[in-house]
Amino acid sequence: MACREAESVILDQRPLHMNGKAYEAFVALLEAQPLIRPGLVKLFGVRGPWEK
Repeated sequence: MACREAESVILDQRPLHMNGKAYEAFVALLEAQPLIRPGLVKLFGVRGPWEK
């Protein structure tokens, strides 16, 4: 069972191949502050029917 789970984790990984400039842009996107999306803020503020 543990071997199957470990294999699954390894097979789910995807290598990314890119040059230095593309890598720097990729890292900048990962480190950037997330954009605030008003629609999502509103959606996350709505209580589900089971919470009322």
